[in-house]
Amino acid sequence: MKKVFLSGFLFLSTSFLLSALQGNLYFLPFSMPLFWTIVLAYYSFRKSLKYVLLINIAHCLVLVSFSTIPPSHMLLTMNFFSLAFYFVKERFHTNFWHISMAASLAAVTFKMAQWLGSGFFHQFVVPNLLEWLGIGIITFAVAPFLVNFFERLDEKIQFERIDTLENLRI
Repeated sequence: MKKVFLSGFLFLSTSFLLSALQGNLYFLPFSMPLFWTIVLAYYSFRKSLKYVLLINIAHCLVLVSFSTIPPSHMLLTMNFFSLAFYFVKERFHTNFWHISMAASLAAVTFKMAQWLGSGFFHQFVVPNLLEWLGIGIITFAVAPFLVNFFERLDEKIQFERIDTLENLRI
């Protein structure tokens, strides 16, 4: 149980720190990656569905402090992405690059859903497609580093020492 909480704390703290970094670097002339989609894609592909849906609630609460999106919309979007990632994981063998591609596609899909939602409630405007493309490309470029970081730390957290002498019955 301690490993589950430590793993969840790792994901949430990383998402918090990277979202804070993203919020502070808004003045840069290029698009910033959506770091939370990388974190979401990693734990959706590597953990159980029950764990993913529970950690999405805490992850949503972390992200709401950096966003103007209502928590219910954010949680609904995160759960939709998690379920899509889970069904892909169950059907296909996924590796390092698939998680990066899924995070990039989730970032672009999130921006598109945000544009559609604001268009329905306000007025449709011409979308900034270059920004969406930039977010997708930069998220795909940054994702391998974060996925590698998460895999190494998750391996250290989930490590169990098995004493073979205790388990052998001669």
